[in-house]
Amino acid sequence: MPARRPSPEPRAFVSLRAFGPRAQYDRRRSEGDRHSSALRNTFNRMLGCLYHCLQEGKVYDELAAFPASSSKSATPDTADVT
Repeated sequence: MPARRPSPEPRAFVSLRAFGPRAQYDRRRSEGDRHSSALRNTFNRMLGCLYHCLQEGKVYDELAAFPASSSKSATPDTADVT
């Protein structure tokens, strides 16, 4: 009998345990985004920050990627990821 593959859904929510992505998700939800839109926005921002780190050869820093007082104008391209 083949082994049962785990559902991909739980893996999608693992990153929301971290403070920065969770705060981004909660902020988007409070602005009226549906769950899927807020989740997609959070993951797109995280991927943008990780891509920036790969391109610049820097180590991912959650505090730089998701600052506590993030403004609406902050984007992954302009975030100071060190």
